[in-house]
Amino acid sequence: MLPGMLVFGLFAGMVGPAIANAALHEVTGQDAGLASGVQQAVQQVGSGLGLAVLMMLALRHSGGDAASLDNAALTDGYVLAFRVAAGVLIVAAVLVLTLMERVSSQPRMAHAEV
Repeated sequence: MLPGMLVFGLFAGMVGPAIANAALHEVTGQDAGLASGVQQAVQQVGSGLGLAVLMMLALRHSGGDAASLDNAALTDGYVLAFRVAAGVLIVAAVLVLTLMERVSSQPRMAHAEV
């Protein structure tokens, strides 16, 4: 598990600022607080809802509640949940690559927002 946890930690640290930057792309200074708040709320709700759905899927696949199952059945449920999560992430990556606009490298003029 350690190699996977190291990779997750490395890339989670790299993705966090990129997500905030993407959420605030071409947002005026006046609306930056609102956009940041919406991005944080969606991130928190999405992670909580995603975890709940994946745990429900894992327990449903393994055939009952976690206290009454043997380790093999529970592991099979977790494997299915991880595969579903990986599939969702792959679809999300493809959507980001195909739908994301090309970002201009020219910096915006701050005085133009006033």
